[in-house]
Amino acid sequence: MATDVEQLNEPSGEAPDAKGASIEELKEKGNVAFKRASLLRRTTAGKQYLSEAKSYYIQAIQKLGLAKADEANLALTCALHSNLAAVYLQEVPPRWTEAKAATDIALTIDSRHVKARFRRAQALLQDNREGLPEEALREAWSDLDAAQKIEPANKQLQEEVARVNSRIQRLESKRSVPPATEIVGKIDKPLLERGGDCLDSFGYVWGQTETLVHVFVPAQGFRMSNTAEIKCEIQSRKLALKLLGVDGPVMEIDSLLHKPVLPDESSWQLEEGGLVLHVELAKRAPDEEHWERVWQGHPSTMAPTAKEKKYLHDVAQAACRAEAEEEKRMIDEVKLKRWKDALPGIDVHWGDTSIESMRQSFANE
Repeated sequence: MATDVEQLNEPSGEAPDAKGASIEELKEKGNVAFKRASLLRRTTAGKQYLSEAKSYYIQAIQKLGLAKADEANLALTCALHSNLAAVYLQEVPPRWTEAKAATDIALTIDSRHVKARFRRAQALLQDNREGLPEEALREAWSDLDAAQKIEPANKQLQEEVARVNSRIQRLESKRSVPPATEIVGKIDKPLLERGGDCLDSFGYVWGQTETLVHVFVPAQGFRMSNTAEIKCEIQSRKLALKLLGVDGPVMEIDSLLHKPVLPDESSWQLEEGGLVLHVELAKRAPDEEHWERVWQGHPSTMAPTAKEKKYLHDVAQAACRAEAEEEKRMIDEVKLKRWKDALPGIDVHWGDTSIESMRQSFANE
């Protein structure tokens, strides 16, 4: 918005008619009227200038509709709809729906149009009124974030992104979130095998298979979402995790991994409705690498390696078999004693095929 005071003519009081003007001239007339309206906001003259600006922009758009749809005219159409949205936002009362519709058209033509992104966010936020649906806040944040990525040095965008993100965080923090220990208790046990519990010291638990290392970060006070709340950067030798809460980071680790991984085959995702951040790290040498820890310097696990686990499993199975054989031997001895008691004077042994025939002959007598 222009801040310099320029010589202002009184508005005509009538809708401008510039049928003989070119599209560029109409756009420029609209820009001049809008600047004057911005300088004289909430005055009768300001309202009239705003009306003139809207009329000029609409006439220019109508003329463009009859022009050739080349690259230059498409860019002009995008700018005019963005400017028209600015008019709707400044009207009293603001026309949020019309402003959003105008920016939708502009962004359909050029999704990288920063002003259109910013103005659509303003339309969605409706002067930052309280009680907005969370969906509207997130859509506005998405537009502001996209605009900021195009113009990272834009201070106004930075402030708006931070403010909207803070509102989303407050909504998230009000939701009922179970304690971290309860969340961890619901994780599939096989995914935690051969890992460790670093929840109290670092805010995560982990496990591993022959091919993957699983890292689980439970929510702490608020549900997570795929926005600036989460930073997850997986490199060959390093994993950086950062979770932002309402008052700042609630968990931040940026350190070397215990062993190298395959970044292209690794991934992360939110699970359980934002209650768990699940990172899967693909081991570089499957079937050979046992991880003692996730990050260097973190507590090591006492869990056995895959080979040790298999050995323990085999030993346990052998013990079970030996126990079963011993139990069978004891049962057989009881049966043998019963036969000896039933056949006094006869030397009875297991494997004596005459026992069954003798029992039958006794039964027939």
